[in-house]
Amino acid sequence: MTWKDKNHYEILEVEQSATIEELEKAKKLQLTAWHPDKFQNDEFKQIAGERTKSILRAFNILSDEDLRESFDNFLNADQELEYTPPFEDNKMNNPENWKALSSFMKNNGLSSPKGRAFAYSVGDKYLDKRKPLSPTQHSWALQIWEDAILNGFDQ
Repeated sequence: MTWKDKNHYEILEVEQSATIEELEKAKKLQLTAWHPDKFQNDEFKQIAGERTKSILRAFNILSDEDLRESFDNFLNADQELEYTPPFEDNKMNNPENWKALSSFMKNNGLSSPKGRAFAYSVGDKYLDKRKPLSPTQHSWALQIWEDAILNGFDQ
């Protein structure tokens, strides 16, 4: 997930229950970290500028009581949709198994650091948060799981 895919709370790195003071503190911290003048490279300056706009937009929505209520209602409605686990095998739908798989891969020198991180994120960022995997991610996850089973992973 890139920062562009995150919701307003995730952009500011605060909980949904954050107070206005916490929002202001988070906004200042994020703006300090992502100020375009901190970057020499034009491409990075552009990205930082876009991110700064996103931070300000997130703060403006969350600091306005009516806009925040509408946004929270949108988030809550999205979470209430029926969740369908992505894998046929229930062992694969258990987030803790993916985290264990990542450790198994690291301890046995399997895959690249990126592959191990992806395996962990399947459990942590997708299954735990009930977010769907893209078809490519789903295919990659199946391949990683199968490779680990062939190398002795047993969950």
